[in-house]
Amino acid sequence: MSKRLTDPTLLAWIADALEPGPASIVAESVSQDPTLQARVAMLQARVQEPVATPSLWRIPPPGIPSGRDQRFQIHAQTAAVMGEQELRPGDRFAMHIDNPGPPPRSVVVLRKLEDWTVVFPVDPEDLIGLSDLPDEDEGRRLDLFAGPEAGAQRWAVALPAADQEIDFDADNPWDGIIEGIADGSVPVTSVEIEVLAA
Repeated sequence: MSKRLTDPTLLAWIADALEPGPASIVAESVSQDPTLQARVAMLQARVQEPVATPSLWRIPPPGIPSGRDQRFQIHAQTAAVMGEQELRPGDRFAMHIDNPGPPPRSVVVLRKLEDWTVVFPVDPEDLIGLSDLPDEDEGRRLDLFAGPEAGAQRWAVALPAADQEIDFDADNPWDGIIEGIADGSVPVTSVEIEVLAA
């Protein structure tokens, strides 16, 4: 009996989309056949998987700047130490940010987890300008710490105008920056770092 019941039929039964007669036949077959019960459980798990919602953030792949000023770039390197260093969870690394020019800009740091998440600033007191970062030959230096998991980690920096208001009390304080990234008025770029197991 299990071979005659196809996955589409079982899915229709799971969704209560069969007529009463066929539905009762499927129900009886499932109740008597452990193989069918396993197939039904597998199909139910698939049906219940959440549908991924598209990200609101339009962050380009590593190394590709986005925004009206295409000169904006960042690159990452490990903190300067003696000898060769590989990144481990929690290690410090630096992003060097090329200044995209006027107007004065604030710094917003994002990290790709399930979706892009703003990790800095978390409240109004954290806001800093790009000009507040140390100026080095490679660009303005932003020190960060690698996340706790091994593997590839993606980080991004967005540079909204310093006078762009961020309402930290709003449901999503980043709506204006999301829109600015989409229309090109807020430059953004990303890097990928490789973190080895601890």
